[in-house]
Amino acid sequence: MIGRVNTGGGSGCILTITAVASETVTISKNGKSKSKTADSKGVAVFRGLDTGKWTITIIRGGVPITRAVTVTADYSVAIPLFAATINITYPAGSTCTCSDGTTTLSAPDTSGTWACIVPNAGTWTAAATDGVENTSESVSIITDGQIVAIELSYLLWLYKSGNTYNAVTGGWSVSKHPSTGGSFDGVLTLNADSMLLSTEVWGGSVGYANAFTNNSIDLTGVNTLKFKITGIGDTAYSDKEGNSHKFRFSLVVANERPTKQSPTFAADMKILATGEYSVDVSAVTAGYVGIWITTGGYIKTTLTISEIWGEE
Repeated sequence: MIGRVNTGGGSGCILTITAVASETVTISKNGKSKSKTADSKGVAVFRGLDTGKWTITIIRGGVPITRAVTVTADYSVAIPLFAATINITYPAGSTCTCSDGTTTLSAPDTSGTWACIVPNAGTWTAAATDGVENTSESVSIITDGQIVAIELSYLLWLYKSGNTYNAVTGGWSVSKHPSTGGSFDGVLTLNADSMLLSTEVWGGSVGYANAFTNNSIDLTGVNTLKFKITGIGDTAYSDKEGNSHKFRFSLVVANERPTKQSPTFAADMKILATGEYSVDVSAVTAGYVGIWITTGGYIKTTLTISEIWGEE
């Protein structure tokens, strides 16, 4: 918004404010106020003003944006009215706030969605609570008109569509095997919307691959780990006698990151198809969450994971 103050030929000063078309612009001084609706070009003109300090207020997205100007003869000023939108999704029934440490805004209801209009650049933190659980996420606002989205959840997210949640997981990586060559380990590719785990053949005809969180995950209060598998390669091979041998695809929790061919796991679910899977971790208090693949018959295979999270 740009404000310009002129002294006209008549009595008083003229204040021209450029905002957004159809916005209501209010100016106030010494307890008195005047309001106008900005025209199709976003311009509102106030005439006959006394000199002195005037406060300009615009309600944008439910948020009052104010600026103070001092009206004097031959005075002009640029008044940038900043507005960026943070589209926040949060657990319905919870209260939600958004703060930059100086200004704190509150969602008008507990519906679970809020288009929060913030009046300045900076780091804004959206937070939600239901009185028991708490969750928050920060976002950097840089430019006027910027639109970003935040999804708040009481779930324990470990991976979601490219987000590796490093603050919790420490990132995801292959657990290295001490043998030479390293082909035991397989290959982990972190794509924009998924993790792709590919086996490599090691020790003759056997193929292996694994991926684990770099941090041990606190699973206190978590009863179930959820894995969303969106892609799977070959799941078996046939030997010379025509017998079929299924590969091992396991969704696991390890007490330590594995460094041997046949580790034991605190929790282990074997799968052979895409879908959403629930692994019972109610008896596990902490561990490295991961995926383990073993193949055979010189066959390589892959597994694609789009989401991993924990639920109470």
